[in-house]
Amino acid sequence: MAEHIRGRTYLWVWLGLLVLALATFGLSFAPLGAASAWVALSIATAKAILIAAFFMHLVEQPSVSRWAFALGLVLAGILLTMVFLDVVTRDRPALRQPGVPAAAAGPSPDGTGN
Repeated sequence: MAEHIRGRTYLWVWLGLLVLALATFGLSFAPLGAASAWVALSIATAKAILIAAFFMHLVEQPSVSRWAFALGLVLAGILLTMVFLDVVTRDRPALRQPGVPAAAAGPSPDGTGN
């Protein structure tokens, strides 16, 4: 077991969380395009790790607890990656109700009615 965390460490972790929160706010105005979601998730992951490690005393726990936390992060990362890949690789045909012929679906997006 690790030694109990000192108050100075909590101050530094809190300041780190504050900096990460300001980075999240500042980068929300940056034109990052498709990378903005990944940047936001990366910063959120860093904040979650800091909170779990110090404020939830994960650094003081046996190594099996840290491995379980790391496994949870890996599985959440795999899930988010699969969702991202599904959205990116999805075919985007014209939106039609299944079973309704194209002519009955309504006007075309260009407004010509064809």
